[in-house]
Amino acid sequence: MKAGEGRLAPRANDGDIAAQGRGTEEGNVGQAAADIVGDTARPRGRATHRQLSPVSPIETPVIAAAELGSRGWGGHMDTTHQIEAVNRVLSTIKRDVGDPAGWDFVRFYPHSLALGIIDAIWSVRVTSGEVVRVVSHYAAYRRDEGANPDTDTASDLLGTFTTLGLGGWIDRIGNRQRTFAALTAPEKADAVRRAAKILVDAGIETPADLSTVVARASDTERSVESAWRSIPGETSGLTWRRLSLVTGAYELPPSPWLTQYIAQAVGHATPQESQTILDEAATRLGVAPMALRQAIWHHEAMVHPSSALDSGR
Repeated sequence: MKAGEGRLAPRANDGDIAAQGRGTEEGNVGQAAADIVGDTARPRGRATHRQLSPVSPIETPVIAAAELGSRGWGGHMDTTHQIEAVNRVLSTIKRDVGDPAGWDFVRFYPHSLALGIIDAIWSVRVTSGEVVRVVSHYAAYRRDEGANPDTDTASDLLGTFTTLGLGGWIDRIGNRQRTFAALTAPEKADAVRRAAKILVDAGIETPADLSTVVARASDTERSVESAWRSIPGETSGLTWRRLSLVTGAYELPPSPWLTQYIAQAVGHATPQESQTILDEAATRLGVAPMALRQAIWHHEAMVHPSSALDSGR
């Protein structure tokens, strides 16, 4: 199963894909590093530095009952509760993550598990610019080698450590940031290496492979997630969930951490209701559902960096 098929997003209308990056150093990340904004997918040529496409400021749009008449809402909410639920979630999103035009943390790597792994590991406790910088350095290194980073597999990523060594990888691509705030914590570069090996050993090389594993909700997924979360500094599950979001391998209906976020805003929501509310909220905001999920992940990671998403599936 490819990313985006069946119960996995993104769907065909999941966003305007534009390259992520700030400043000339981070600009040439590549087509795989993307911001998803708007409601139509328009693949571009080779990516260059771009800001997010302009989006109108959030004004907490209010939904009328007539607008919901033919939308096929799932779950057990009646129309009145549906309207109230979406409006409450829109207010919560405005409070928690602000205007979509400022969502510089939204990125997407539809064909490169290598870039997704780097982004996921580096995204905790740092600015978006720092993440983009490391991803950009990796992409530049791979292009210098004659490779295409936008389609790099987990094995390709692991191979760069074989070529450069951990120290060389840090000097050429990464930095000395650690997975948590302690001198004994491993460097993020080492966590990237370990994570890549875990996926390679499980036969997961591409975002499509990861999507298939997630869709099956099998022992393989549980085993791989457990191994990933055994890496020092990755036990909360934050980076594992980030990996699924930036590669399009996230679950439909939503995982418990997303359902919990929606439920806190509306009082109660089933996973199916949460999915519908998220999709409707994304439509009202003019962003892709994937972008909204990443925005909520970012908020939860900032508010609860040591425990967010720790509830597993």
